[in-house]
Amino acid sequence: MRHSICLIFVLFKTVFANGQDTVVVYSDYVVYKGDTLNRLDTNGKKTGIWLTLRTDSTYTTTKIDHPPSIYTSPTRPIYRAIAKGQYLNGQRQGKWTFGNNDFKEIHSEVNYKDDKLLSPILFFTTGYQMWLKAEYFNGKWTYYRWDIAKNAYVDTHQKYTFDFLFGAYGYDFNKIR
Repeated sequence: MRHSICLIFVLFKTVFANGQDTVVVYSDYVVYKGDTLNRLDTNGKKTGIWLTLRTDSTYTTTKIDHPPSIYTSPTRPIYRAIAKGQYLNGQRQGKWTFGNNDFKEIHSEVNYKDDKLLSPILFFTTGYQMWLKAEYFNGKWTYYRWDIAKNAYVDTHQKYTFDFLFGAYGYDFNKIR
């Protein structure tokens, strides 16, 4: 009997864990926290506001003394938005924001026109403080850091790469560009 009650408890906890908002995926849109996003138009092209979601899975372990048993069950996954922007006719347009935890932390802002990166690209520290600005001039990217003492941007004279800068926050630059 005790064994059955524990099994029912584990199943109940798995189904109703955390009261978490869910993601519902349909063939031509996604509902996330009550908002309809990631739409496809009648031609199958991306349109409107889009989010990239990261999924974290957690597990619950339950120990029973009589008979000795341990049950591990997955809880519902936790979804967090990590990128947000807009598509128009299947192409990225305007400002895209990259961050963590539903944008409680913002790492960078990128602008697009017709799915092409535009200058500048901004990088932030925690607390949404400007850290680095990358600008494109004469066929090359130049990186400037914000100097608080001078209250101005200063050329870093360093050759960062976007693979390094975005990779430090867990993003694949090939998917961003």
